Amino acid sequence: MTKIFKMHLGEGGIDEPRAINEGVLLMGWSQEDMTGYSLDDIKSVFRRDWPHESTRAVGRIAGMTHTFWNVVSVGDYVLTKWKTREGIGVGKIIGPCRKDEISGEDLRPVEWLSLDIDKAALGEDLQSQLRPPMTISEVRVADGIARIEQIVATGEDPGPNRYSVEGTMVTRDELPGRFDLMLPVLHALNDLGGEAWRQDLFATLADNLDLPQSMREILHGDGPQTEFDYQAAWTLSYLRAIDALDRMDPRYWKITDTGRWYLQNSTNEELVERHRKLDRKLDDGKYSVDDIVQDGCFVEQQRISNILERLRSKKNLILQGPPGTGKTWLAKRLAWALVGWKDASHVRAVQFHPNLSYEDFVRGWRPSSDGKLELMDGLFLEIVAAARGDAEGAYVLVIEEINRGNPAQILGEMLTLLEADKRNPDNALELTYKREGEQGIHLPPNLYLVGTMNIADRSLALVDLALRRRFAFVDLMPEIDKRWQTWVKKQCGFDDSVLSDIQERMANLNQTIESDSKLGRQFQIGHSYVTPPPGIETDPSTWYRDVVKSEIGPLLDEYWFDEPSKAQGEREKLLEGLDWL
Repeated sequence: MTKIFKMHLGEGGIDEPRAINEGVLLMGWSQEDMTGYSLDDIKSVFRRDWPHESTRAVGRIAGMTHTFWNVVSVGDYVLTKWKTREGIGVGKIIGPCRKDEISGEDLRPVEWLSLDIDKAALGEDLQSQLRPPMTISEVRVADGIARIEQIVATGEDPGPNRYSVEGTMVTRDELPGRFDLMLPVLHALNDLGGEAWRQDLFATLADNLDLPQSMREILHGDGPQTEFDYQAAWTLSYLRAIDALDRMDPRYWKITDTGRWYLQNSTNEELVERHRKLDRKLDDGKYSVDDIVQDGCFVEQQRISNILERLRSKKNLILQGPPGTGKTWLAKRLAWALVGWKDASHVRAVQFHPNLSYEDFVRGWRPSSDGKLELMDGLFLEIVAAARGDAEGAYVLVIEEINRGNPAQILGEMLTLLEADKRNPDNALELTYKREGEQGIHLPPNLYLVGTMNIADRSLALVDLALRRRFAFVDLMPEIDKRWQTWVKKQCGFDDSVLSDIQERMANLNQTIESDSKLGRQFQIGHSYVTPPPGIETDPSTWYRDVVKSEIGPLLDEYWFDEPSKAQGEREKLLEGLDWL
């Protein structure tokens, strides 16, 4: 069966002149002739030759090499979006893959049928598949071969003949649904060596199911995604929810050890039931403000609700306070409450530090597996893409120690786009590192940022006014009060007299710190220092003495570094005269 592939010819199009002049497609990763090698064989070669590369990088390069050598066939079509000239090139494979005797590069002879197809003449579904990230990948669109032939003949894409299920003689009952595909997806991914790019996985899945081409090409709605791909994409999310799959990249999937166990021991019906049980559990276990309180938050419940509402309206919020006031702890729980449940795919976390840059966080050039530089998106654009693709869900990025790095430098133009009233296409801005043909970017309204800020660390920079204007700021202070005492007693079984003693001594210490002209309120000691882990089984006196000596004491030494006797005196006040010690 004739197939269509897209291919990029070198970073910045460096191999395009040779490809056109000599009629060849080029890749340069392999060290030997890979004819007839399985994907596992190719992975073994790259692991041997590149022992220091990550498993993900080896899998990615091996997959593309396998496609170039053993999946592409004579008679297949290739599309390339030129970087050194205008338009789209369309070629036809006319020979097997071989090694260049001089350079050692992988070559495939190609006959260029057209070099200057106008990109605007292609349908949206074709255009979307010409974009990075892969050097080579299969293009799967409705009526693909007939459309390519028309594009070469007329320069125009006639579009697919079948626009929806309703526009064909096929009924929806004849198409495999998302629940029908759970076990077949695991088999297809296993056939590909356990990991693969999504479109390669879907192609193998369709082949394994012997799905007729006419059924593969039916579009979902008015496109550009096919109905089969749409259903299979849902299946991937279901399998990920039951830990059968792991997503290494938005488009790259890997089977887990749990998935392999399912493959050997479960039927498709059992997998469906496992997911439905999980669905029911999630429905019963949604995360809310009540759960934050039950987890051990000592902030008054109504105030938590107010903070959450402020986050919803402002979109960006920073929790600031002295050390030990539970800023990161609360930030993640506010994120879960906003999302509605504990979901790692909707809540991501990062810590700012002096070495973090815009190139790490947003987008920048980084070394690729072939030794060249590749433009790669950072964590921020990854969660932006996830939020944009799921308009009904909330996505939260938690930034720990936001003032430990340089926020203005790390965020770049994103700082402007964070504003709630600028999250629309009219306020889009071009990125510092822009991909070819990329338009301006704006942030989706369902993306939220929660930062934490330690206001006692003298080494940290002050936050500039531009950042302050775009975030709501919430102060968290020590909450060593009745709520704290009730929770610790319930979770750890400490006596009321012990907890009252700790509460009084910590209050006296914090009053001393607040009244010191060199320190102040922002240097008080937070409740986290004197809150034992839930369920701890220990003698209260041993635990408290260890906390004072190993945690609070060293912090006091730092506070009064120029008055060591003062620090020692406050340390002794925390321990002396306690009947239960």
